[in-house]
Amino acid sequence: MIIETLTAFTAVKFTWETLEILHLLHVAHKTGKDSYEAGSSLIDTVQQRQKEKKYKEDPTLQLVDEAKTDYDFQATDHVDLAIQKPNKYVEDYLDKLSDGFKSLNEAKKISS
Repeated sequence: MIIETLTAFTAVKFTWETLEILHLLHVAHKTGKDSYEAGSSLIDTVQQRQKEKKYKEDPTLQLVDEAKTDYDFQATDHVDLAIQKPNKYVEDYLDKLSDGFKSLNEAKKISS
């Protein structure tokens, strides 16, 4: 009778301790998860405030960030300038390419 009582008491005590450990693990998991979410929220808030500060310094950055594409002309103040800048780049490139072909043609004539 005493042995059965001690065995039952030991089994109950072991089960109780195991449940306590599982509870502590659960609480630690919840605490870690909540801490992570709080940290993420804090980082998001800081980043949002930095964006707002940059937008106050340069309002066109907000237009650029909210643009749907790189060439969202509704967000561009000066459409002519937005088109002329790439056109100028392309024209310069084509002029350099043309000069390169002229040099190659001259070298071809000299070597012939």
